[in-house]
Amino acid sequence: MAISKCWRTERQTDGSLYGKSVIEKISVYENTWINRCYKDGIPDTAPPALMAKRLTPTWHGIAIALLKNDVNLISLGFSPPSSKLEQLLVSEKKKASNPQLELRL
Repeated sequence: MAISKCWRTERQTDGSLYGKSVIEKISVYENTWINRCYKDGIPDTAPPALMAKRLTPTWHGIAIALLKNDVNLISLGFSPPSSKLEQLLVSEKKKASNPQLELRL
């Protein structure tokens, strides 16, 4: 039986570095809300109705997002990461819409 063909043992290097990106996103989330109207910092909890509509930031909401393994923090309002194919299509579209075409030799 060749189980080694099915079992993936090498470390995946593609994708986001979860620890670093999550910490950076939480920092961005915190700074955004502090700049808006929470000068004293983000509160620990808030009424559930406000948390459900994402009208107020809380550390409780950040903890729930991490417990749900939401590493992209989509539940806090961040957009999901784009795939490499989507990035390639966007760059090709920008090149096609550029009125100044490149000279090719």
